[in-house]
Amino acid sequence: MLKNLSILITCVCGLLIASCQRVREGNDAVLEPDPYFKTILDRAVQFTDSNRNTAGYRFIDSAYMANADKATVVDKFFYYNFYFTSYHRSGNQQVALLYADSMIIEANKKGRLNNKMLAEANYAKGDAYFAMYQYEEAYYYTYLAKTQVRHNVDSCGISDYNYRLGMILYKQVRYAEAAKSFKESYSQSNVCRDVFLYFYRRQELLDNIGICYIKLKKPDSALHYFQLAVKHVESGVNNYPEKSHTVFQIATGVIYGNMGDAYRDLKQLDSAEALYKRSIHINSSIYSDFTDAQFTRIKLTKIYLDKNDLQQARQLLDYIDTIQSKKPNRDANVDRQWNNLMWQYYEARHEPAIAFSFLKNYTQLKDSLNSFTQSFIQTDVSERFKNMDKEYELLLLEKNNNLTQNYLVLAVMAAILVLVILIQMLANWRKSKKNVSVLTSLNNHIKSQKQTLEHTNNEKDRILRVVAHDVRNPITAISALSEFLQLDATNLTAEQLEYITLINEACNNALTLTKEILDAANSKETDLLTKEWVDINTLLNNSISLLRFKAADKGQELKLTLPEESIAIYADKEKIWRVINNLVVNAVKFSNHLDVIEISASKKDEVLTIAVKDNGIGIPDKYKDKVFEMFTEAKRSGTAGEKSFGLGLSISQKIIRDHGGVIIFDSTEGKGTTFFITLPANKPII
Repeated sequence: MLKNLSILITCVCGLLIASCQRVREGNDAVLEPDPYFKTILDRAVQFTDSNRNTAGYRFIDSAYMANADKATVVDKFFYYNFYFTSYHRSGNQQVALLYADSMIIEANKKGRLNNKMLAEANYAKGDAYFAMYQYEEAYYYTYLAKTQVRHNVDSCGISDYNYRLGMILYKQVRYAEAAKSFKESYSQSNVCRDVFLYFYRRQELLDNIGICYIKLKKPDSALHYFQLAVKHVESGVNNYPEKSHTVFQIATGVIYGNMGDAYRDLKQLDSAEALYKRSIHINSSIYSDFTDAQFTRIKLTKIYLDKNDLQQARQLLDYIDTIQSKKPNRDANVDRQWNNLMWQYYEARHEPAIAFSFLKNYTQLKDSLNSFTQSFIQTDVSERFKNMDKEYELLLLEKNNNLTQNYLVLAVMAAILVLVILIQMLANWRKSKKNVSVLTSLNNHIKSQKQTLEHTNNEKDRILRVVAHDVRNPITAISALSEFLQLDATNLTAEQLEYITLINEACNNALTLTKEILDAANSKETDLLTKEWVDINTLLNNSISLLRFKAADKGQELKLTLPEESIAIYADKEKIWRVINNLVVNAVKFSNHLDVIEISASKKDEVLTIAVKDNGIGIPDKYKDKVFEMFTEAKRSGTAGEKSFGLGLSISQKIIRDHGGVIIFDSTEGKGTTFFITLPANKPII
């Protein structure tokens, strides 16, 4: 009867094991699927509880597949647990084992809750092997689950272990020890009482203790525990209003059937008969397979036979057989007890020939069952688990010894490695000491050469300044005289005027060259930066206004675009003006007649960007990496034959870098060039 009770409880709350993903204080981790998925599980259980397994499978598969991408590891664990419970209940243990293996795979993904889930999965495998009478495998997986909950110091898990140990001891007809295990499980489950699974388990444990006392011929003690179980179930109706009353009714029906056994043993047959009928009524109206109701009918039949009410007994026996015939697989335990009662029935009717045929069937079924259970009953499960404990400890000891040996080997290797490293360090130290001496000498030599180069470079710049200054004065004088002569053009021939114009242009080119040489020499002295807050809008407006006259000589238009709010930068105003002047002059120089040259300024993320875009001749690819070199070979004549000395861009790049900025360009030969300047910018001027 206890076996059938455990199956009943499993099918009613097998998926209530899903009460588990909250993490309580300490190591008593509790698992629970996502609320949405738990609703799906509860609905699927309702189908299987009413023996509509196919409908339950279709429902949970369609709901699960529709939300598979949102399913957590715990959700998948209880999805497989649902199928394990269903197939285990229906007797298909081979398929149930496959789902238990899937539970183990998911449990290994879960991290900290891994041991809790592994224990549940291994308990499941143990239950399936017990149902298959493969006791060695069953002991192994039950013990494995025990070690997992023990290592996790999980009181709830240890309660599960003692519950299962009690079930094993009961099946071994060791009722006193079974009652003790059930009591220990009840006490240990106290820390899990806020979890519905363990609340429901506690009424089962009280009921199981009562059944053990029935077997021990202590009906009064049994009644005490049955009454406690009924009160416990009644409290659940108030404590768990969200739960269906069905689960509480099922439990009450089972307990009534067991209470009937106590009254039967007390010879109060009328009370026993009334309780059996109440139990059958409850479970027959809820369960379409009537598993518990079938066994209660068998007990009720015994009452009728005891009362010699053969008519009632025969009617009930026929009904039991009808229910068995409707099931896909007849329950062997029901058949065994049914044949026993049919034998007694025909004995009471004094029809020995028919009685003998049922006695023969009963004996065969009993012998078949005994052949499976005899070795199991003879096994001292406590001793078996103790031996497994010793084997496990020996295995741990062996692993520890191997680990110790590995550590020793690693320690020796580490010592050797340290010694080698020390020797190498000593050799490197000696070598480094020698190298330091050589490097110090080389460094001193480099410093000396650097000082010489700096002195030479400074001297070069000084000479450039002197030469440029000394050359500038006579050229300025020649330029002034040529301009003066041009003013008196009426007294000159056309040929003379042409020569004077050429002289004037040559003087202007020479002056431009001397100016750029001076700029190049001075640009290396970053200390000469005189920084102040500069309004870029004003600076660009003034610069472009002056340069429009130069652009007008070629019929070009300078188009300036500025933001509505002024932009301030901390810079050397004169040098930034020089950069803008260089870029715009270059754009004018290398743009065609009537072209439009676009100048714009913008600010983003405290960075100023100035762009100068032309649609001129562009820069050939072979010159693009040389345009910023001083006296670069990339210099070319302008579209109107203007001279280029290759110094402007080099000077501009130096100025922008000294201001912490960047100057880059984008150019396509024959289509034009755009130069970009980026500089750190302060907040806009209000």
